[in-house]
This record gives sequence, C-alpha cells and structure tokens, in this order.
Amino acid sequence: TVPVVVGARGAGVGLVLATVVGREGSAVPEIPWSTRDAVEAVPGVVGVPWSQRGQVAGAPLIGIGVDGPSLLGWTLAAGRGPGVVGEVVLGAAVAHATGAGAGDTLVASGGSVTDPTGGGPLRVHVVGVWHPTGTAVDHQVTTSLETVWALQGRMHGHAADQTHDDDQGPVGDALEASLSSFDPQDPAASPETWHLHGDRDTLPIHAVLAFPDGAMARDRLLGRLADAPSIEAVEPARVVAGLLDGVARVAALVRATAGLVAAGTALLAGLVVLLVVRERQQELAVLRRLGASRLRVAGVLGTEAALIAGVGLTLGLALGAGLSGPLSRVLAALAVG
Repeated sequence: TVPVVVGARGAGVGLVLATVVGREGSAVPEIPWSTRDAVEAVPGVVGVPWSQRGQVAGAPLIGIGVDGPSLLGWTLAAGRGPGVVGEVVLGAAVAHATGAGAGDTLVASGGSVTDPTGGGPLRVHVVGVWHPTGTAVDHQVTTSLETVWALQGRMHGHAADQTHDDDQGPVGDALEASLSSFDPQDPAASPETWHLHGDRDTLPIHAVLAFPDGAMARDRLLGRLADAPSIEAVEPARVVAGLLDGVARVAALVRATAGLVAAGTALLAGLVVLLVVRERQQELAVLRRLGASRLRVAGVLGTEAALIAGVGLTLGLALGAGLSGPLSRVLAALAVG
C-alpha cells in the first residue's frame, strides 16, 4: 500500500489510478526528479520515484526507484532485480502470458495508449519475475528509471573500452549506441557505459511514492506540500474512497432516473386509458342497449387497458434500460474526471 503519492498539481485522481490501480499513466503530467529530494527533505519520509513509459509484450513498463519493491512488499519468485540499463523484472501475469523468464530477451517500445509513436524499440533482458501480489504489478514490467530515460532518448552508451566525459559528451570517436540496436548481451553497447548528460534533477518522472514512518511525518508532508504551486500530495485511500462514493451516487441517480421513467410511463398509460374510455362512451352505450352486462363492458375496457399498460410498461422499461447504461458511464466519467 502506498500511503501518499506526490505528483503534478491537479492530477491527483490520475496519479492514484496509475500508481495504485494500474491504469495508463503516461498521460499524467511529468514532474522533475528533484521532487524526490523535496519529499525526502521532510523528516521521516522516504521518497521513491516512479515513472511509466512504453510497453513490453503489451504490458506497461514501469520505472521505479531501488527502494520501491521492498517498501511495497514485492518479492522475487525467480532471478533478481534490475541492475543496469535494459534489465527488467516481469509481473507474474506477464510472465505467465508470455512464457518468458529470467534469461530471456524481449523488446520494449516507447509507445503507449496515449502516445503510440513513443521511442525505441529497445531490447531488454529479463532478470527476474515477481511473486503474484494480486495487484497491478502482476500485469506490469518493472525496470530502473534509467531504462525509462533511455527509451526517451535521454541516455546514450559507448563501447565498453571507450571513454566519455559526462559534461562534454563522447570523447573522440566514442561509439554512441542506438536504441534500435541496443542489446544487453552485446559488449559493443555495454549497458554499464550508458550514462546521462545534463542535470539529473531536471529529468522527468511521473510521481514520487512517499512512505512516512508515522502519522506525524505524513501530516508534515501533506502540510508542507499543501501550498506548493506545481506539485501536490494525495492519499490514495482517500481518493479511492471518494471515487467509490461518487460511483455509489451515480448508481443511486441512475436508479432514481429509471424509477422516474417507469413512473412517467405508467402515468402516460393511465392517461391513454382515460382518453380511450371518453372516446368510446357512445360505443359502450350501444353495447349496453344491445344487452351487454356492466361486467361484460368492464371486461372489454379492462382488456384494452391491460394491453395499453403492458405495451407502455414494456417500452418504459426498455427505454430506462437503454438510457441507464450510457447515463451511468457518462456520470461515472464525470465523477472520476
């Protein structure tokens, strides 16, 4: 469980849906890496950077700080965690669906549902598989943030025996390894040589998962970021509770709407029956003069009324059912958005 999620101001619901529920998160506004330092500046709080970029075998690729898996309670069923650029760990469901495991090689693309063009592709080396957790991580592929940045074109590598200067870029004829040809097993594009150029503090992430060591540290973090102009801290438990409350209200509104439609239909059917009786008064008088009993006349009217009411009720229920689905989806979307 993540106690607090820190991200771009105004993106609270999207942050929770991405980091906790596992919904597509690349559309969430990015924040700089330095946000982690701001979070950890609060005594008693550990900040874990988190980012989503691209896919591996159709599963979201998640970059997470080294402390994240242990703080989240993830354990390895096989292999180890990612160590260098291009190493990934598969969620249990992904491993089952692909049949892949430690030692296999897959392809990561920089595209996503919201940004299908993306970057890459980048061949990645599977080094482990997580135990099933029953959470979103089962359906994800996790890696280092450096791998995510490599997919974004923010890192490059060199041949293992060549030098580089982090401030000046490649020295001499140093080989720049392209994302399309990068292979974790190819020494000509050794992952240990991949490095960043520029200020790490400005590199993008989507969120910081904050782990306070108690209620006081949590309140201190929430208070400190309450007036921050560009970032905010949200508690997933409260956000999810608010979403569930919104869904319950939508369901109640849909039920009330269906009831109103049914009541309106019944009223309309009653009015139609009254109009039919008034229009047929002369015919009913003729039936009485021909010797039809009051019971017989009442039976004729009752049969017609039942037919009209049955047709009206059927149409009303069909209309209510037809409207309730789209209406509930629209209201639910408004509640979430």
